[in-house]
Amino acid sequence: MSYPPVSPETPGCKSETHARSAHSAFLQAAQRLQSGDTASGLQCLNTALDRDSGHLPSRLLLGRVLLHLHKPGEALTAFTFVLGQAPDCESALLGQGIAYARLSQHDEALQTFRHLVRIQPDSWRGYNSLADLTPDDDERLGALAASQIILSRQMVSDRPPRLIEAAAKAHIALRRPDLARRLLQARSGEIPDAAAAHDLQARAAYFAGDYPSAFASKVKSLHAITPHHLLAVPKQMKWEPGRAEIALRSLSSLLRQSGLVPVPIAGTLLGLYRNGRLLDQDRDVDIGLILPPGCRTDPVDLVRAQPGLLLERHARRGDRYLPLLWDGVGIDLFRLDRDGAYYSFGFSDRPGDVQWRIPAFHAGPEDERGLSRLPPDSAHACLRALYGPSWRVPNPYFASVVQSPALWNVSLHVRAYYAAHRARAALLQADPDKARALLARAPLPIPLDQARHPDLWAKTNTAR
Repeated sequence: MSYPPVSPETPGCKSETHARSAHSAFLQAAQRLQSGDTASGLQCLNTALDRDSGHLPSRLLLGRVLLHLHKPGEALTAFTFVLGQAPDCESALLGQGIAYARLSQHDEALQTFRHLVRIQPDSWRGYNSLADLTPDDDERLGALAASQIILSRQMVSDRPPRLIEAAAKAHIALRRPDLARRLLQARSGEIPDAAAAHDLQARAAYFAGDYPSAFASKVKSLHAITPHHLLAVPKQMKWEPGRAEIALRSLSSLLRQSGLVPVPIAGTLLGLYRNGRLLDQDRDVDIGLILPPGCRTDPVDLVRAQPGLLLERHARRGDRYLPLLWDGVGIDLFRLDRDGAYYSFGFSDRPGDVQWRIPAFHAGPEDERGLSRLPPDSAHACLRALYGPSWRVPNPYFASVVQSPALWNVSLHVRAYYAAHRARAALLQADPDKARALLARAPLPIPLDQARHPDLWAKTNTAR
């Protein structure tokens, strides 16, 4: 979900002296928020609203900040205030819908997004948000197609970089990566942010199965990172094992009610069997799904029908891998496919894409989390396969997608792509030590001699 930019032309702005003073404070707030200084930005917003409580750009930006701070109730109040003065404001309607969704008011959120695209049929953001939430697959695909058509039409007369990027992402969501690549090749020179342009080209090439090109573009994106990128990227939401436990139990119950058998795999299996709990330094929950004979349930249908769950826009029925969010907790669902004496699971069925192969096992009885227990011998065999003989020793820089012994028929360019991808994410979160460690594990060389700002990689920086 995304927003259009907040501008002084937002409906409802006043021209009185106090409104001009409020607008000055608003501009300061926007500048400080963009630099990553949330506390100071909030102070400036409060100053602006003290000077003019009806200053709508400040009220709108406040709502966005409150959403970022995981305060959807307060954010909803801010957006509702704006809509009382400007009922057709796209940004406020988008914010209101997102706030409703985060408050688990799913029907109200859907009603808001449907209302938005009805009164503003050119709102591609509204269609994207509708696609994110609707449980109706036909409505979802129709909304994605509408968003792509609107973007293509708007690009004929309007050429801001955000439209090019959004249109490329729309093609990817519709599983048309070749169209995304053509668009980016024709218009990439119009995207001033080289790091973002190369990263989007990498993603399109990856979905098209052109892994050498995906790797090359990802490295270019890595080299183009500047200090500004570190300041502009939001700090990652802190991993909270307690919240992850709640999400895990809730999802396991939902899966079991539909006839699926959830089992712990990857980092979740490692934490539960090595430490007796989820890993403190993990970033998501990993669940394997066994489909019993005769079970026709597709996890996509479950996820889309469940309020509070968000699934990637490109996901489809039959996918092997489903990345989703439950109350801000990342959860990776993998279908376990039986292959003789092994289970295999991975990102897709494209040749060379990421997949792992682990020894097959018999899922045991349900544990307190709703997961099927693995017999100790089976759990140990799977962990040895995934992490090697030293699986009992914590390794904060281990990347299963890059270096797991269980990787099976995976292209070297794919493994190197993910080494660069994870290193890029670590660098943007001001962790160059982890970034360098990930690059060192890549099966193909990723030199930094062409990095635009090599100093970002030299030491643990304090850009934040």
